[in-house]
Amino acid sequence: MNKTETRVTLLFGLNATLLLTSEQKQMIRQKLSGRINQEGILKVVSQKARSQSMNKALATERFYALLEAALAKPKKRIATKLSKAQKQRIEKRKKRHSEKKQMRRKDTWKKWKEE
Repeated sequence: MNKTETRVTLLFGLNATLLLTSEQKQMIRQKLSGRINQEGILKVVSQKARSQSMNKALATERFYALLEAALAKPKKRIATKLSKAQKQRIEKRKKRHSEKKQMRRKDTWKKWKEE
């Protein structure tokens, strides 16, 4: 079977379309930059199925999925507070680190040695 006979290439002229706003076009250009060529054409290829009609359906489906993903706005991050236990653990870790550094000082070493 020759796969190139059933292969389908979907070409979408991003610059020429009137369906999208300029902001949407910019988002698509940024997120799908690897799939868009110098002329502003988005290329989707499908050759998985044995029939050309099935490959057309797959290419169209993939095209819509790509556009949907590119136009999806990311969720805003909600800042969370540290719990009381987390604050205590951090404070304890800092205290231990501080004590370790204090022991390395020359004057502390002498005091400890004299005792």
